[in-house]
Amino acid sequence: MPRDVFLVTIDCWRWDALKAMPRLRSRTESWQQRPAICAGHATNWAFPAILNGTYYPRAYTESGELKSGTRPLPQVLGEKGYRRRGVVGSNVYLAKWEPYFDAYWNDGMEGEDAAMYGSDVEKWATRAFLTLAMRKRAPIEEVIDRVRAGRPVPARSLQGNNGKGEHENGDESKSGSGSEGKPRFDWIHLMDLHMPFYPGIGRAAGVGLVESYRAVVEFYRRGNDASERTLRTIQRLYWACVKRLDERIDLLFETIPKDAVVIVLGDHGEDFGHGVYGPLQPYDECLKVPLLARNLPDLPETVRQIDVPAHLLDALGVPIPEQWDSDLDREEFVAPFLSPGARNEELFAGVRTRDRKLIRTYDAETLRHTTTEMYDLDQDPNEQRDLSEREQASDLEEYLDAFIEREEIGKVIDPRENASEAARERLEELGYM
Repeated sequence: MPRDVFLVTIDCWRWDALKAMPRLRSRTESWQQRPAICAGHATNWAFPAILNGTYYPRAYTESGELKSGTRPLPQVLGEKGYRRRGVVGSNVYLAKWEPYFDAYWNDGMEGEDAAMYGSDVEKWATRAFLTLAMRKRAPIEEVIDRVRAGRPVPARSLQGNNGKGEHENGDESKSGSGSEGKPRFDWIHLMDLHMPFYPGIGRAAGVGLVESYRAVVEFYRRGNDASERTLRTIQRLYWACVKRLDERIDLLFETIPKDAVVIVLGDHGEDFGHGVYGPLQPYDECLKVPLLARNLPDLPETVRQIDVPAHLLDALGVPIPEQWDSDLDREEFVAPFLSPGARNEELFAGVRTRDRKLIRTYDAETLRHTTTEMYDLDQDPNEQRDLSEREQASDLEEYLDAFIEREEIGKVIDPRENASEAARERLEELGYM
């Protein structure tokens, strides 16, 4: 019988955060531990790679829905008889993947018009409570409770998408998590490291409780225009969240069978070192994330995030969809990436090798190339010294030219434009509006 499969994604999980998680490292000591290079520096641009093996222009329509003919990982596994569950710790950008699961929970973000709050009073009272308690909306404890409970919420079928997406109507039946004798595919997405950085009262007290409240409020109001003092405190709160997640990581492993195939992966990191805080720019603080794997064949020394679903299918003996951009046979490591900026005023495209990175910035409206950056990652791992005016990288330039032409980067998608009121509320809470 095929093994159960667990894909665990952790939002805003920096590569260096793994060093601050001794419990997790101990639990995965015998696992493969690799750096992974993301296909995009934020959730909406990374998940087409993680769940669909493609870059976002091939996955999304201009309105941000999934294209007709998309064959994401859960659909492929469903066709092979897997029961599919998605449990997401409250991220509106991931609601679009719901129709490909038999059961799905996203903290009230299931469906296009799901309302998070019954009134403005409830909204602001809830936000005030969460801030005072320094508590996430859906921390790991609640997410794992949903996983343990079995079927969280029946997912909308592809046919029941009300014409709002462009999915193909599949013929496969929805088995539900109660089906006997079928393997499981569980996708678990943890938001414990995402803004706002709420590490609990105890951990916030270690930073300074009053100072934590003050910094959270100022950062909510002013963002990256906040004072240096506030930005330092916000960064300390991130690392407090990392420690809190590590303290509770056993909850995750207690739900996973010992013989299951498991991948634990960051969707992107968090930038603190390039003038802005958040997953806003394609430096390695955002693009380089941890990957932990059990019961998979040997992975490359560095893994492209876009190859992760293909590695999983390859391990299960399942053919990789032809429309995926994954490539497990290449000899050299070259990882393109593509993301709009957080405010959709610019577009970043680039390519990373093991020791170099080339980044181009484009004006999002005109697609005019505005700047180029190049970094020697061996000599300058923090990407502080731009070499683009002193050194040439014609091989990277040629590779990036071909990638840009193939991926049709003219499609700059603003997922906020057509967002429902409920979705806009959640985007506001996450700092995107």
